Amino acid sequence: MPNRDDQTIPAAQEPHSGLVLTTPFAALPGLKPNTSIFRASERIDGVRRAESLTSSVIAYAAPTTDVAELIEFGQLEGKHAAYTLLSSTTLPPYLGRTGNGERRLADQVRDRPGYQNIAVLVSNDERMSEKFAKFSEAFGIAFADKNNIKLANGARPKLPDLTEQERSAYEYRFWQGQSHLYDLNSFVLYPAQSTTGQNGTVAPNNANGGLNIGNDAEAYELNVNGIWARAIKVDDDHFYVLPGSQFRIKANKGLHRTIVKRRKDIQKNLSLAPIPGDESRVRLMSVVNLGAPAKAAKVLTGSHRLADVWKPVPSCPFFYDADSRQ
Repeated sequence: MPNRDDQTIPAAQEPHSGLVLTTPFAALPGLKPNTSIFRASERIDGVRRAESLTSSVIAYAAPTTDVAELIEFGQLEGKHAAYTLLSSTTLPPYLGRTGNGERRLADQVRDRPGYQNIAVLVSNDERMSEKFAKFSEAFGIAFADKNNIKLANGARPKLPDLTEQERSAYEYRFWQGQSHLYDLNSFVLYPAQSTTGQNGTVAPNNANGGLNIGNDAEAYELNVNGIWARAIKVDDDHFYVLPGSQFRIKANKGLHRTIVKRRKDIQKNLSLAPIPGDESRVRLMSVVNLGAPAKAAKVLTGSHRLADVWKPVPSCPFFYDADSRQ
């Protein structure tokens, strides 16, 4: 059985400027991202996996000498994945992808000697796993070029054809993956920490920070007046509404000014995805802390709803669980 430790590791502070369509995780200043890390052995630098409750992206890291163990531990054989080869010398990182018989991960590692470590990103949503790997490789290389991060790559693959909504979703997941890689000490492109509190301005951030959420956090679902949402309650000041949740565009009259302001902040600054055939609602593309259940209900529905519209659910879903809801 693998070991497990919920580690809290500080996010990087350096801002990056090449990012569009990404928004911050809501995080209380002073708290740091929480990631569940599973290890295949007692070795701290051995084969390991990082994941969180709010992401469909899983990160792996290992010494290149342990690539066979990594593939077995993550059941990665034949899976579509983006990877980064890292060296402890001056050799620049190499970004690539794998996923079919011609691009086997073990072969690619063997063909590039001189690298001591490998980091891998996969999506456990099979509907997007191949395109996520292609996007991560191309977007990561383009981002490195734009920010003067030296890579060993010669080729510059093109981004896959995506709609604006799809690009927002894939880019969001990409930075979730980079946050996981930071926690595994295997990052090249890494995010800055967000400090947006429940009453702070919802402002765009150049990259995504993390959430401090325990595995025993209470999960809730809202389904009222045509609005569906899922959320996690951490404490009395942290009620995180998850990506995929719906937001009513039109608001009732007489809402408190703080609710009106919060709704305007979300509409102005967060990435919101349209729902095909429905102009009355949009979908949140990022986690947002709305403080308390009653406030969250009012903000999402644009009406005078109370906390009791949130119903407990047995588990905390990932973003893709809500992708197909209309």
